[in-house]
Amino acid sequence: MLKTFLGKMSKIIFYGCFGHGYLPIGKRYLWQSCVFVTEEYHVHKISEQLIDFANVYAKENGFNRTYIPSEHVGLYEKYGYHYHKDIVNLGNGIDRLYVKELRL
Repeated sequence: MLKTFLGKMSKIIFYGCFGHGYLPIGKRYLWQSCVFVTEEYHVHKISEQLIDFANVYAKENGFNRTYIPSEHVGLYEKYGYHYHKDIVNLGNGIDRLYVKELRL
């Protein structure tokens, strides 16, 4: 299952998707990816709201952790994620895999 969220006014201001299972991980866990917010809307903390929404969804559906594959360092830690390991992504590049343990 893949859920995609797209918000727009006169232009796209945010985009995010999450799904069950991520092939490079090799296990069935909830992952979040493709979170994008137009720079002028960063002050509205939309990324944080999307991540929080996905984590609530994960808890409601029995998941005890979520993952975010990303090339960024120092971004997702402020949302309670920690670095887990490097993985080869679907494009054969290297992503840092972040994990957050959820309290059920």
